[in-house]
Amino acid sequence: MKSLKRMLLKVPNKNYLIIIAIAAIGFIALTATKAAGYFASVEPEDGQKTNVSILSDNSYSGGEAIQFGAASAIKRFPGDPNPLVTGKAYWGAAIHGNGDPSRHEVPTGKSLSIRRTYWDMRTNKENNKWPYDDARGRLEESLVTTKNDIDNNRLPFISYKLRHSWVDTANGADQAVIDDLLRRLDNLGGPVWLVIHHEPEGGGGGGNGPKGEDEASGVQGWVAMQRYIRSRMNAVGTKNIAFVANLMTWTWDSASGRNPAEWVPADAKNIWDVYTANSYCNNESRCLDGGWSVIDTPMWKNYEADMVSKSLPYGVGEWGDRGTNAAAAADIQEVWEHTFENNRDLVAWTYFDSNLNSPDGGWELKGEVLNRFQQILKNDQRVMRINEL
Repeated sequence: MKSLKRMLLKVPNKNYLIIIAIAAIGFIALTATKAAGYFASVEPEDGQKTNVSILSDNSYSGGEAIQFGAASAIKRFPGDPNPLVTGKAYWGAAIHGNGDPSRHEVPTGKSLSIRRTYWDMRTNKENNKWPYDDARGRLEESLVTTKNDIDNNRLPFISYKLRHSWVDTANGADQAVIDDLLRRLDNLGGPVWLVIHHEPEGGGGGGNGPKGEDEASGVQGWVAMQRYIRSRMNAVGTKNIAFVANLMTWTWDSASGRNPAEWVPADAKNIWDVYTANSYCNNESRCLDGGWSVIDTPMWKNYEADMVSKSLPYGVGEWGDRGTNAAAAADIQEVWEHTFENNRDLVAWTYFDSNLNSPDGGWELKGEVLNRFQQILKNDQRVMRINEL
């Protein structure tokens, strides 16, 4: 600016307007070039910078659109739907164990938004070799299934139960095998949500832990194992795996005798990307055909309040409701609508569309409930799919 002032002092007054006009034309040209498409550095509250492209396009209000680059803070972890920003969440199911998703995809013409599968590597415990022959086959099958889900626009939500105890795993047992699994999952070409040992509180009917947990080391052993898996993810440098906890909302019911704070430690955000729990409305007198849904149960309310208070992205790994009529279908809709009320960071609902391991009666979607589930999957624009990330 000072050099321009000195230059102006050396020319006759009548040339001032010419010089100013030339400078103005240059400024306008530079501005127009940038308006056509430029990148600005944006620094969100967490201090992470990201690239934002400002595009000129008459099809947008005001002629401009903001396009976030790959480093955008919108995606906090692999597969993050970030409902607080996008207004979308995942809607899917576990189907008869690891059954065929065409059950929902053929009638709707849409991909199952999220698909839950389960893989147990603990067979033949008397055999001291790892991997076991049958477990190796199961491991390979899990990778093929997960890849197929990604290729068909489903978010894989997978659970493994490993060979060794929680304590032994946390102390490094089979580190090479775990690292290999992480690398192979990470290289499948899309986001994967990974659970290591779901429902550890005793989801298999009670174990030998102090309060019925699946293993003798109890909650302390499980948390130590979870921290170890996260440390291996960090060491391997995974980019496409979100680490997910998957418990039961029963843990948030005082009748369970459990302390939820033990299962959600203070450093939970440093361990898991997403915290999920399985929730069923199992009381026939309250839940059947339009009564309570899972979100009406005290254990769900306590679980959700805990997640909100800790600012954790949360969701549901399995859920079920009773009934088949129109009133029961309204419960399904109520659960989905609940996702988008009061700025919840509720990222996923995965229905347990199965009769397996259900001593009080199966949870298979039928009748009007099945129709409503599929209507949401087919028509609701708030259903997130991984090709939209």
